[in-house]
Amino acid sequence: MPQNRPEEVKLEILWTVSEVSSYLNFNPSTIYQWVKLRKIPHLRIGKKGLRFRKSTIDRWLEGLLVLPEGKDEEKIGKRILESMGKPPPDIYQIARRYIEEAKKTRYTPLREKPGKDRGLGKEGDYGTI
Repeated sequence: MPQNRPEEVKLEILWTVSEVSSYLNFNPSTIYQWVKLRKIPHLRIGKKGLRFRKSTIDRWLEGLLVLPEGKDEEKIGKRILESMGKPPPDIYQIARRYIEEAKKTRYTPLREKPGKDRGLGKEGDYGTI
């Protein structure tokens, strides 16, 4: 008669700060700083016990992966936008449009007097008061 056994639980060895620092090739003080800022996944056992799972650290590293930019990524992005029925945006046209809008609202034309609230001293519209 087979016995009812609970599923096997895979226990993973937990790393210390020094083991994680050697794995990532960083100083232990950097690891402590990342823990303080909650930038690295960790387990806290008690008040001072810090432990790390290798599998979690590896997944965290995958999330930090930065892919190189290049023409291929731009082509893929344009193809995705085209398949969605949207024309590919021209970033330079968008930037020029926002710059022109900002110039209209933020800059005064040459030789135009600014209002009273823009003066450094007690200048008004008619000169120094």
